[in-house]
Amino acid sequence: MCRHHHDAKTKGHWDVEMTDDGICTWISRTGRRYTTYPDSDSGRTEKNPPEPR
Repeated sequence: MCRHHHDAKTKGHWDVEMTDDGICTWISRTGRRYTTYPDSDSGRTEKNPPEPR
């Protein structure tokens, strides 16, 4: 994780579940879930899934 995301997790603002292939599910204090992918520089989430290849 980059420093920004590591700090968000470490300081208790978010919980994160990461798969072996680098897909992260971020869970807010209110229980909202966001999924990010390792090839995403723009913060793509489940609400904006990757285009089919």
